Amino acid sequence: DYSQQQAMCPKPLSVLKNPVHLLATGCGSGLSHKAPGTVGSIAAVIVHQLTLTHLPIVWQLWIILFAFFVGIFLCGKTAADWRSHDHSAIVWDEW
Repeated sequence: DYSQQQAMCPKPLSVLKNPVHLLATGCGSGLSHKAPGTVGSIAAVIVHQLTLTHLPIVWQLWIILFAFFVGIFLCGKTAADWRSHDHSAIVWDEW
């Protein structure tokens, strides 16, 4: 239930202080009260355009592969800390 999820989510300031939670929430973009997945996707596109597009495609693919495995840890740890299987604020998969 969405309202229960929001109750379990720490305050934004505490998320910003925890690097694991910060990354799992897409640098805080998943903390949006409306459409956190969409906001997370928009933030990811902006970051991608400012950083990865300047790299060769092979480097981009290695970074994406690395991010995939790091994301497993980040999302698992954040979900466990928040006692929520699939909290809407966790937007690493959008990133």
